[in-house]
Amino acid sequence: MVADWLEKIWSESIRNSPNPSNVRLLRVSEEKKQLSLFLPDDWQGKSDWQKQWNECGVGLDVCEGKPLPTPSGNIDPEKPFPRAFLFESILGDKEFSSDGEIAFTMADLVEFESAFNLKEDGDPVERLFCDYSLEARFPGYERMWRSCILPITRRIDFFPVRSANTNIRTCVDDDLIQLAQIHYSVMTGLVYSVQHIHFSYRCFTECRLFDGFAHLGNVAEQSQLFLLKWIAEIEELASWADIKYRTSSLRDWKTRSDVIKEFLTPIVGEDTLHGFYAAVGAIAIPRNAIVHGPEIAKLVMKDQEIWIAKNHQLNSRAVEEQLQWWSSLFRMKDTRVRGSLEEAEQKLQECLSNLLDVLNTIWLSLEPRFYPRLEASHQIQGKYRIRLK
Repeated sequence: MVADWLEKIWSESIRNSPNPSNVRLLRVSEEKKQLSLFLPDDWQGKSDWQKQWNECGVGLDVCEGKPLPTPSGNIDPEKPFPRAFLFESILGDKEFSSDGEIAFTMADLVEFESAFNLKEDGDPVERLFCDYSLEARFPGYERMWRSCILPITRRIDFFPVRSANTNIRTCVDDDLIQLAQIHYSVMTGLVYSVQHIHFSYRCFTECRLFDGFAHLGNVAEQSQLFLLKWIAEIEELASWADIKYRTSSLRDWKTRSDVIKEFLTPIVGEDTLHGFYAAVGAIAIPRNAIVHGPEIAKLVMKDQEIWIAKNHQLNSRAVEEQLQWWSSLFRMKDTRVRGSLEEAEQKLQECLSNLLDVLNTIWLSLEPRFYPRLEASHQIQGKYRIRLK
C-alpha cells in the first residue's frame, strides 16, 4: 500500500530535513509512486533529498516558491503521518484527490486556517493585493478569505499538513464556489483599479479614468452580489432561488438593495449600508457616463435609483447634470480640459478610498459570524464538505 512506503519515507526524510515546517504536500500518485512537494526556494540539500527518495523507488516532484512562515498547522516532525485520511480514496494511477468530506474540530479548523495569509498563500493576483497595500486598507478581505473562502480550496486537503494547492475543491457545493468566485472578483477589481490609478503612468488621463471607473463599477457590482450570496448561503435567511426571483434574476437594482437592507441592516447597521450605497452611487454616475455616454447613462441611472446620501436620492435633474459633466471630459479640446481632468482624477481616487472604507466595515461585521454559523448549521457543513467533530 502507498501508505506504507510513503509513511516510512516520510518519517525518515522529514525527521532529518533541515526545516520541515516549510514543506507542504501537494499530490500523491500510488501507481506512479510520485510525490509532489512544495519547498521554499532557499531550500538547502534538495538534490540529496530527491536522491534519497529515488533510491526508495519514489519520484519526487518539487514545486519551488518563496520562503514560508512556520505556522502550527505545518508539518510537525513529532506527529505521525496522516495516513488514514490521506489514502482513503487513492485509485489506480490517478493523482491523489481528497475531494471528499474532511473532519475537523472547530478549534483545529480555526487554528489551522489562522496560519494562512494572502502574501504567502495567495495566487499571483492575491499577492498583488498585498503588494499594493490593499490588505492594509481592506483587512476584512483577508479575514473573510481565510475563514470563509479558504476551506473551499484545496489548501486544506492535507490537514494537518499545510498545502500550497490553490485549486477549488470540486466536491464543494456549487453555490459556495460561486460565493468564492464573486469574492475573488471584488479583489481583482480593486487590484486593477489601483493599477490604473497609480501605476499607468504612460496612459492618458482619459484612459485611466475609463479603466479606473470601469473596474470600480465592477467592484461595486460584485460586492452587492457577494452580500446577496452571503444572505443565502451563510446566514441562510433566504434561498438563492427566492433572491433571484425577487430581484428579477439579479437585474433589478432597487429590489437588490431592498433585499440587502432587509436582511443585513440588523447585522451591519443602517448607517453602514447607507454609506455603502453612497459609495456605490458616487462610482455609478461617472462610470455610466464615461462607459455609456450621457443619454444611455440617464436611462441606466433612472433604472438603478442609486443612493447618494443617508436620506435621499439624486433627482433626475441632478443626475443629468453630473452625467453631462463627466461625459464632457472626453469632448473638450481646449486648455480648460486639464483642470476638469485633474478634478476627475481626484474624484476617482476618492471613490476608491470611500469604497474601501465601507467594504472593510461590512466585511469585518460579517466575518466573525462565519464560524458560529458553520458550527450551528449541518447544511453549511455539508456544502463545505466539512464535518465538525
